[in-house]
Amino acid sequence: MAFCIKLLNRGTNKTKYKQGASEDWIQGKATNSNDDILPYKSKYILTKNKYLFYKELKKITDRNNLLICPKVGLKDLFEVTDKANYMSWFGKIAQKHIDFLVCD
Repeated sequence: MAFCIKLLNRGTNKTKYKQGASEDWIQGKATNSNDDILPYKSKYILTKNKYLFYKELKKITDRNNLLICPKVGLKDLFEVTDKANYMSWFGKIAQKHIDFLVCD
């Protein structure tokens, strides 16, 4: 089953969604009905200050052939080894992230 989701335009409050969307709809030319609206709006991944830091960090990492990964979850970096108390330990890292992970 094919479906398309139109990416949010900055400044709009809702995302348009249709299954089997035509090319006109994908380009934003279709009319809106209540069935096509989802209650989402876009937001920035980084705050203004974190973005300014990212741009400075990028200058250094580019010179050293490194990669910056923003907002990486701790659950993506660490695996809980205590299976008997898995949820207790997983809960401590599940909703936490690192602002910038620098990889070689």
